[in-house]
Amino acid sequence: MVDSLVKNMTHIIFWCVVLCSTLSILVVLSSQKYTFLLGLSLVMNVWSIIQSERNGFVKAKEMRRAFEPPRHFSGFQILVVILLILAEIGVGVVVILL
Repeated sequence: MVDSLVKNMTHIIFWCVVLCSTLSILVVLSSQKYTFLLGLSLVMNVWSIIQSERNGFVKAKEMRRAFEPPRHFSGFQILVVILLILAEIGVGVVVILL
């Protein structure tokens, strides 16, 4: 079980980033007193992109095989995280201006 979680860490982190970002945006839009959640979510998003680009999420000594899960974010996943970052910045600006 643990081995399976470690191998699929890229997918787990991606979906956690998407879920946390979406929830923080919705919470801040409904109640503006929780704006710190946007900052926490933003830091997590930036960390996930940096970690994916530098080292990846799965440490292995061998080259990745075709049937193994990915070790880094794909281009589409990076695009989704960047769009979430832009949405968080936009919601933060709207909250500050209102």
